[in-house]
Amino acid sequence: MNKIKILYVHTALPIGGAEELRFILLQGLNKERFEPFVCCIKEKGLIGERIERLGIPVVELGFSGNFYDLRVFSALFNLIKEKGFQIVQSCMFIATIFSTFPARVLKVPVILSEEHCIEVWKRMHHKIIDKIVFSLLDKVIAVSEEVKNYMISNEEISPDKVFVLPNTADQKRFEDISLARDLRKELNISQNGPVIGIVGRLHTQKGHKYLFESLFEIKKVFSNVKVLVAGEGPLEQELKEYVHQMQLEENVIFLGRYEDILSVFNTIDVLVLPSLYEGQPVVILEAMMCEKPVVATSVGGIPELIENEKTGILVPPKNIEALSSSIIKILNEKEYAKYLAFNAKKRFLEYFTPERYVQRMECLYNKLLEEKNGKKI
Repeated sequence: MNKIKILYVHTALPIGGAEELRFILLQGLNKERFEPFVCCIKEKGLIGERIERLGIPVVELGFSGNFYDLRVFSALFNLIKEKGFQIVQSCMFIATIFSTFPARVLKVPVILSEEHCIEVWKRMHHKIIDKIVFSLLDKVIAVSEEVKNYMISNEEISPDKVFVLPNTADQKRFEDISLARDLRKELNISQNGPVIGIVGRLHTQKGHKYLFESLFEIKKVFSNVKVLVAGEGPLEQELKEYVHQMQLEENVIFLGRYEDILSVFNTIDVLVLPSLYEGQPVVILEAMMCEKPVVATSVGGIPELIENEKTGILVPPKNIEALSSSIIKILNEKEYAKYLAFNAKKRFLEYFTPERYVQRMECLYNKLLEEKNGKKI
């Protein structure tokens, strides 16, 4: 039986949640049945290089990813025509626009896109484009019910066209704790001192400043508290200046772009995610898997992961008092922190494993191809 050829289209594949999910899918995909191929409009990035090490082709087109660069349509048209893909699956706005039109012109049987976040930045013209593009797709994969509901109410997509597939995390990457480095020693942190972690892009969306502001209350109880900030992004310099102005440099450590997340989770006592909006953060699933308690805002798909005060603590966005008191509670009450972490890992293993994620994606592929071909494949 001939393998089913799938093209995955991304703008780029740097370190990030959606990019990690692509790696997890390709790592677990049945290679006897499916033949994956990855295309990056801009550059491969670090995740693209990791995918290549799986033996999967990754091509980078080398374009800027500018919305008006019509050469991308031509390049993708030629690639799809040459390889004869049965499925084209794109990830988020730019990649979906550039890949959907050539795939539809070339009559690719199944065309999919993925929505990983509640895209509050979109203006009216973006939504008009989305409406046109969505009409050409067979399915849109949403990472949470909240993302699906947002698309239905704000982008007028038919509910039947949206398939909800919750995120997962890479168990293999975190299973050998002996590989973790001793960051407390490397960063000169007390072995008994409390350590908070925040992992993600340095972007307004992630709410770093609210965590930094909460430190003034936290320091009243834990004067030696440290915050490890893992990630890079457009707000890096602004956040560093803010920490300097607030005289928090003794407490906040910027790690920059950090691939060794295993060592971060091995070091921290609690993961904090004070986001203003989200889809369904992979980093929360990673924390659940690593049995680390989580304090996060009740936005987007986060409440679909965390059951408040059972598998983590949910707080309202921009609420410094709730954020600081929840962090203090976890740092103060060790047994309560263990209770949350234990329940979180149990929930991860029941609902969010990579095997479950890959199986549901493969089932979607098979179902859509059967519908198009009119027979079981």
